[in-house]
Amino acid sequence: MATDSIARPISVRRLNTPVAFVFGAVFVLVGLAGFVVSGGHHAIGQDGGKLLGLFQVNVVHNLVHLAVGAVMIGAVLLAAGLVSDRS
Repeated sequence: MATDSIARPISVRRLNTPVAFVFGAVFVLVGLAGFVVSGGHHAIGQDGGKLLGLFQVNVVHNLVHLAVGAVMIGAVLLAAGLVSDRS
């Protein structure tokens, strides 16, 4: 069985990449959708808008979703070699 430089089977790596990209995209979309319903509420606090009528969100919650999604998508791009890890 072929392995990559981290000694994991390549089939596992090929599955992890699209799954991480999908989860990252969902996190980004949920973070953006949260801004639609949390407008006019305090950035931090118990009150906020309700996303889909179920999930109470505020600005900080939305920013965390955006950050997690961006990190996941960035990791996918880095693993795919589409961006360089050099600074």
